[in-house]
Amino acid sequence: MEAVKGNVVRSKQERYTVGKRSSAKDLSTFSGRVGHAMRVRREAIGKSVEDVQRALDAADIPATTAAIYHWESGRRPIPINALPVIADLLRVSVRSLIPAGKQE
Repeated sequence: MEAVKGNVVRSKQERYTVGKRSSAKDLSTFSGRVGHAMRVRREAIGKSVEDVQRALDAADIPATTAAIYHWESGRRPIPINALPVIADLLRVSVRSLIPAGKQE
């Protein structure tokens, strides 16, 4: 069965997925590539999102775990003032978190 919304015809499967957020990483954006680099490094050294949140809190940078997950997936940009704190926690330079150029 198909449903019509405006001029768009959607199948039953599409109706259940329209409007739902994807958990896929968005590497097409600058924020997505920075967030991906952050997550890869965080997982490599065994740090949790809660560790990141505690470090940011200690630096008076408010961030929820949900916000950090959004940064890592590229759904939200990472605040510029958070990058040095995150890099310090992950024991890398800020530069290593920033992509060199657009990846195709």
